[in-house]
Amino acid sequence: MSEFNVSTTNEIMSEEDAALLLQESLYSFSEEASTDHEMLVDSVQFLALGVTTTLTQVAGTAVSAAKEQNDYSVGRTFDLFTDAQLKYGRHVAKVTDDIRKGATVTNAMVATGAYKKSRQQIIINSGLKTDARGRAYVEYMRRNHYVASNVVTGWETRGTKNGAKVMLKLYVNLESQKFFIYDANNKRVPVLLGDPAAYDKVIGKIHASGNVAAYVAALNSMPQDTVEELAENQQLLFLNAYENLVK
Repeated sequence: MSEFNVSTTNEIMSEEDAALLLQESLYSFSEEASTDHEMLVDSVQFLALGVTTTLTQVAGTAVSAAKEQNDYSVGRTFDLFTDAQLKYGRHVAKVTDDIRKGATVTNAMVATGAYKKSRQQIIINSGLKTDARGRAYVEYMRRNHYVASNVVTGWETRGTKNGAKVMLKLYVNLESQKFFIYDANNKRVPVLLGDPAAYDKVIGKIHASGNVAAYVAALNSMPQDTVEELAENQQLLFLNAYENLVK
């Protein structure tokens, strides 16, 4: 086994010296050192930085454009909206509007229930098919876009149901031209498909406005102990930083 014994005696520190240095480096710091906080806001909260734009407006514009185009062919990309997400969007629009009008942030402003925090996108991945029950559907791929950091996940082609991997299917009511999916609990969930150009345009304008940098500055101007206390609840942290921004 001697051929695997690569000698670096004169090039790197000993195990003991290295362990000691790393231990000291991890725990030797100044309590007064400044801490820069990141802008961890979800895709709906991000829209509030545009002040006048809500998720309802973005979704309405996007869905209207998609319906006008009436093109749901293979390869087309859409933003996907659910009622739960739109409800959350209305909540964020209401509480941030209240804050801009002078309201003080309280725990009652925190939204409850399940909702999607990221921007959801899909790509139509097949022509129209029919399942064993006679329901019309197309297969699709999905991804999440975290708009504040502009991080996009890879495309997924399959979901999980009862531990099994299944193809992602977007069901189509041919008579009404409405769409729905089944979630992991086999619950029927109506969805809306929108042209991504609407969301893209708003995101670009908010980034260009300078409001993002202003929000980060407002967050970092808050006392560290306050931030640490609020960090237990992402919504409260955002709303307090937002209040600090607009007051």
